[in-house]
Order: sequence, then structure tokens, then C-alpha cells
Amino acid sequence: MGLFSKDYAKEAIVKNNVVLLYLYIIASPLSKLFVKLRVTPNVITIGSIIFAILAFIALIVDDSYIYFTVFWALSLYLDFCDGTVARMTGRINKTAFRFDHMSDIFKISIVLIGAGIHYNTFIIWLLSIAATFVFLYTMILNHDIGAYKKLKSVIDEQNSVSNRNVEEKKVGLGSKIKKSVIILNLYNFFATMNGHTLLLFFLIPLGIIQTKIFFVYFMFLAFIRSIKVISNLVNLPKIKTAN
Repeated sequence: MGLFSKDYAKEAIVKNNVVLLYLYIIASPLSKLFVKLRVTPNVITIGSIIFAILAFIALIVDDSYIYFTVFWALSLYLDFCDGTVARMTGRINKTAFRFDHMSDIFKISIVLIGAGIHYNTFIIWLLSIAATFVFLYTMILNHDIGAYKKLKSVIDEQNSVSNRNVEEKKVGLGSKIKKSVIILNLYNFFATMNGHTLLLFFLIPLGIIQTKIFFVYFMFLAFIRSIKVISNLVNLPKIKTAN
């Protein structure tokens, strides 16, 4: 295994997302160093949070693009390292609480709010609040469908096959363009919300026009994701549990 490796990337999400794949590959050298130094995934996640807070502070107290870019880049880099280290060391969280997931919600939310503080105009504040609401709403929906899948697999593992078939029929545009790897990669990059979406945050300090474009596009991605998850939830049967 070389210095730059894709062996511990999340195969399911990088299969047709070359940008996300390379982000994991770039994170692999430092991840291997963390493993050698016995740095735990949670410590790496805390480091990512600290740099996100520094990026937020840079955004609200300084007009320089450099400081925000450096701090947010470091936060993003560590964000890809923590999961990689967890898979390398087998330290996958066994409890219901997902520290890395909660940290992502915190980091994204404070930067969205930071944009409102930075520009302090009515339209940016409106977009900031709206984007934060849509993002949090999307995270709630993601939690709901994730909890459904876990509960269903525990209660009725045999019937989970038929439920997966229902979900596969509802994936939308992605299922119609699988014949073209290039188109599918473009679709996953421009029309889905994932780790690569955090790259869009580098637009925020560039100017008010770029920030407006970012907010509209970010809400579009969150809206598409919400519609997809709602569509899946509506077509999934209610789980009957024993009282």
C-alpha cells in the first residue's frame, strides 16, 4: 500500500464520485501517520472542530480570504482523516451517538451563520438562516431513514431485501444515468450533498455575489436530498414492533 491510497475510502460513496475519491486519497498520508502515532479518530475530529471554529472567527473578524481558507482547508482535511483512521484501526463507533456526524452539523452551521455576521446585510442573513434551516432539516431526514434501515434490519432481516428494492426504484435521476460513468460522476458532484460539498464553502469570503450563489446552490442540494429521502420514506412500510 503506497503513501497515497484509496484502500480505506468509503467505497459506496466514492465509486462514482472522483472528487470525493481524491479527497480521501489526499487524506491517506496523514491518516497513516495518525495511526502510527496512535491518535484516535475522536481526537482528529476535535482537531477538525477547532480549525472550523478558527475559520468562523477568521470569517467574522477579518476580511482576509487567506486565514479562512487555511483554517477551513485544515478542518476539511482532518474531516476526511478521522473516518479513514477509524477504518484503518477498526475503531468504528459501536454506540448510537456519532461524534463525527454531530461535529459536521456544528461546523457547517457555524460557518453558515458566520457568513451572515461577515456581510451583515438583510439578504445574506436571510439566506444564512434559510440555508441553516434547510440543512438541519435534511440532517433530520437523513437520521430518520438511517434509523429506519437499522431498526428494520434488526427486526426483520429477511424482509429487508424487498425494502431495498423499493428504495432502489426511487433513487431518481441517478438510476437513469448509470450507463455513463462520466455523467454519473458529474451528477454526483453537482447534484448531491456529500463531503465534497464542503469545498463550496471556500466561496464565502470571495464576495457578496459569490456568497449568494453559494447559498442558493447549497439550499438546492439540500432540497434535492430532502425530496429524495422523503420519497424513500413515503414508500417504505411502517415497522410494527412488539409492545
